[in-house]
Order: sequence, then C-alpha cells, then structure tokens
Amino acid sequence: MYQSDPAPSSVTNDRDERWLREIFAKYGHHIRRLRLSWIILVDVANTSGVCTNLWELTIDLRWSENEKLYWTGRFKEGAVLKQEPIASLPTQTPHVQRLKALQSKDFFEPPTSATEEELEEGWTFTQHYWDLVLANSNLKQLSLSRKAIFQWLVRSKVFFFKIISEMKRLRDVSAYDYLTLADIWGLHLIAPTVEMTTVANGYQLFRPPGSVTIEGKNGPLRQNPAIKTLRFGCYHLPCNGTPLNSNPSLPELCTIMLLLPNLTDLVLTGIKDTDPISASLIVPGGTRGLGIRTLQIAETRNLPSLLRFLPNLKVLRFGNLNNDGFNALAIHCRSLEVLEWTKDPSRVNSRVDSRVQHKPRQDGLHRFLASCSTLRVFDGIGDFVKANDMIRKPWECLGIEKLRCRIVKIERLTQDEKAVYDNMMDKFLRIQDDMDEMAWELTDMEQTVMFKLKRSREQQEKVYDCLARLTRLKHLDLGFDNRCPFSFESRHKTRSNDEDIAPALDTLELSLESGLDRLSALENLEVFGFEAIDHRIEERELEWMTKNWPKLKQIYGLGEDSLLMIEPEERKTQLRKHMEMLRPDVKHGSYVRG
Repeated sequence: MYQSDPAPSSVTNDRDERWLREIFAKYGHHIRRLRLSWIILVDVANTSGVCTNLWELTIDLRWSENEKLYWTGRFKEGAVLKQEPIASLPTQTPHVQRLKALQSKDFFEPPTSATEEELEEGWTFTQHYWDLVLANSNLKQLSLSRKAIFQWLVRSKVFFFKIISEMKRLRDVSAYDYLTLADIWGLHLIAPTVEMTTVANGYQLFRPPGSVTIEGKNGPLRQNPAIKTLRFGCYHLPCNGTPLNSNPSLPELCTIMLLLPNLTDLVLTGIKDTDPISASLIVPGGTRGLGIRTLQIAETRNLPSLLRFLPNLKVLRFGNLNNDGFNALAIHCRSLEVLEWTKDPSRVNSRVDSRVQHKPRQDGLHRFLASCSTLRVFDGIGDFVKANDMIRKPWECLGIEKLRCRIVKIERLTQDEKAVYDNMMDKFLRIQDDMDEMAWELTDMEQTVMFKLKRSREQQEKVYDCLARLTRLKHLDLGFDNRCPFSFESRHKTRSNDEDIAPALDTLELSLESGLDRLSALENLEVFGFEAIDHRIEERELEWMTKNWPKLKQIYGLGEDSLLMIEPEERKTQLRKHMEMLRPDVKHGSYVRG
C-alpha cells in the first residue's frame, strides 16, 4: 500500500484530524511504501504507533505559508491539527520509549530566528520525525530531503550513521543533509547492504589530476565495492538558494567511478567544462575499469568526452543530445540498447517544418541509428531524421522495439500545388465520362506538380521500406503534438497559439497511395502515433490498419482534444468514431493534456 498525503489545506478541523488518526491507526500496519510531504502527516503517521512495517519511506517536506502558520496554531481557516506532545501519549507504547531516547537535545541544534513557541513545536516535530525513521528498522529504501522550517538540526552525522547501521535490509539511502560524496567511500563499513545512494557535494576533496594518490581531507580515499547506483542531488536547494552541488569535471567523474569499482548506474546533472585529455591521467589504459551500464544526464554539452570511457553503456537517458553526442555514441557505445529523453513529453514544443525555417540538426542521430545494431528503444520525439538520409543508408537497429522520432524533409505538395492537382483530377474524371473529348495537354504548372508528386511518392515508398525492415517494432511514433499546454492555460487565444497548432508539412502522408501498405510487415505493432503531422489518413487507411496490425492497442493522433480554447476537429472526431467501430478495443490518446 502506498500512502499519498493530502495538502494541509484539506486538514483544517478536528473531524479531519480524527479521521486521519483513525485511518492510520486502522491501516498503518499494512502500509509498505510511504511518502510524506506535509508535517501534519509525519506527526499522524508516527503517533499512530503502527506504521512500523515500512519497506520504503520518503520524507520530502514542502514549504508553504500554511506550514509556518501550522507551527504556531494560526491557520486562517479554522482549527489546526496539533502535534501530540510526548507527555500526552500512552507510556507503554514502543514508540514512546524510542521518543524518550530522543529527548536528549545534545544531538540536535535549534533553528535560528524562531520564537520560544516555535522552538518547542519544532522540537516535538523533530522527535516524531526521527522516531518514525527509527520505528522502521526493516526499511529497504530511505529518502530524507527537505526539512521543516523549524525542525531541529542534527549536530553530527554520527547520529544518522548510527540509525542506518541498524537497518540490516537497507539498499537505497538518500539524505542530502547527511551524505556527501566524502561519506560514500566508507559507507559500506557502516551500512554494508546499501547499494544505491544520492549525494550532494564533495568534489573539492579530490587533488588535481596527476596526483600520485587520490586523497580527501582525512587521507587516501578507499574504494567502496558495495555501491552500484550513484545519484547526484541535482535539484535540492538549501535555504539560501545556492545549489549544494556543482557538476563534477571529467577527471573527478572518472575518479569517482574508479573508487566505486562495481558502479553500474550513474545519475547526474552534467559535466563541468574541463580538458578531456586530463581524464587519461586518472583512467590508465583508457576505457578499462569503468563498468557503467546506465547513465542519466540532464545537460549533455560535455557528454561526448565521457562516453569514450563507457564502452559497456547499455542505457542512456538524456535531457537533450546534439550531433556531437550522437556521433560519440556511434563511435564509443556500440552496445547501447536504450536511448531515451528524460523530458516530460508535454513540455516538448519544438517546430520542425520548413515554414518556420527550423532545419533538422540530427545528422548524428541518423549515423547512430545506421551503426548501432543492438538498439532496442529510441524514445526521442524531439529529435529528427531526414528522409533522404534514411534512404541513402538504412538503419542497422533491426531489433528495435520502440521508435519515437520524427522523419522530416519529405517532399510534399504545397497547398497551392495540391489545388492544381485536385483540379487536374476533376478534369481527368470529366474526360473519362466524355469519350469524344480529346485529352488535354498539361500546362507547365501541371507538369511541375506531377513530377513533384512522383518524386514525393517514390521518396515516401523508400522510407516505408526502411521502416518495414524493423519487423520487431511494437511502438512506432512518427509525430508529436507540438502545442505547449502551458500556452493554453489562459482563457484568451493569441496569434502564437494559432501558429503552434498547425501540423508539420514535410512528413509522411501515411496514406495507402503514398505507400502505407508497405508497412504490413510490422505485425507486432501495438502503438502507432502520428500527432501534429500533415497526414492523409482516412477511413480506408484505418481499415487497413485493423487488418494488417492485429496487435494494435493504442493510437496517438485521433484522440479527443483536452486543451483549453481548442475547438474539436470534426474530421478527427469522425475518424476516431470510425476506428472505434472497427476496433473498440483500441484506445485513443494524446501526449498533451490540458
């Protein structure tokens, strides 16, 4: 059971207080995963006395004006849930005995700029906070991030280390205020079962590259063979607003990986600018000894300099990747299996069509896909591949199961050219009806349109053939709704909104006339997406999909629009209803939600 806690505004009277206490008292012993974001819930969970069977505990307190008002009992809306003072609790309960052990203030330091009342309330909360931790000695995961504003501080890390040393099943610990990089080297001596951890700072403990020994403030640093996953606390900010950590340099990062010889998973914000050659002084023999399998990194500007030390990389999750990054992957990471964006898809708002002159920059992406035969997943809907690049050199990732990227630079008729073509077709049908009328000669414009259409169809057929080789595909997404939902939060519609909602024009038509039937080889396809592209999908294309893709479960492109101030598209609604009639089991979704 996972307990999610309500906002403090929803707990403002005695009835809510009683209800919360009754819920925890009745069901607390069933809870295995508990995440607490409000001080009220920390108090309630602990004083229930039965939340003692947790496997995972996360306390990530949010600060709000209500929190400060809570301490002094001055909520603007009615009564406040007050913390139970230790003296009022039954003396026979086990957690009271633990609380009494915490009653010594020698381990703690009071917050500054607090009134006497706030200090007492903060001290009571501090005891309940740590008692909840102490009561769950079988924790497998412990995460303590932000503190309450009047919570008493721990004077020494020894207090925290003593607590986790008693947790014999603990595998994952994150505590920004108690764990720095300097503590990791000896963590296995304190908590030998810990394999995953999050740290905030400590890079300054390294000597400059080229030192004979690597030392910290207390002498040579020892290896920690237990750590397999290391995360740098990228987003935690102390009260003064200054990040606790800065990005490590490449030599520092290589040093970290050498001191953690069994490290396989690494999460960090980015890499500080540095001379990549100096890393060779830290990693003798080049790539030997660095066994990272999974890397997650937000800022990738200096990523290429690191990739040459990671030949065994299997999974890379990134915030954004440029051509240099893709080229480095193609050269150094030939065993990569998963490449994914970490961005929330609803925040992608990049234009790719030729009208706004945003030319695709991902030549490196094509080179990577054409060289990496081990790739199973590419989830990067913000990245683009040019159609002619695909045709010139087909991709080697024939075992790929999930592909989310945009294929652009398809030669398509403009709106004016399409009008000329439609007029030609009408004229042709009239001539067919009147056999006595002689065939007409094409005008220069009509000839230009016909030649362009022929080139477009040939180009698209070749692209379809390239995709048809990927017979293991289960998820194929070729388009993305490029409307930013945050642009539609207001009730008025601006001109920029109108520009955002227009589909990209230089993409596949996805019509049977353009060669869609060449994708009949994708028999395993379960998810198909074509949002925000200028497709030509009609009823007959949907009927073809239901016949040739029997495993299809979800479509992105015909879903009902939920953004504010966007009128439903009548034709899209008709197509969705037709598909629902053909295959009622197929779901219709959109990555953008209002």
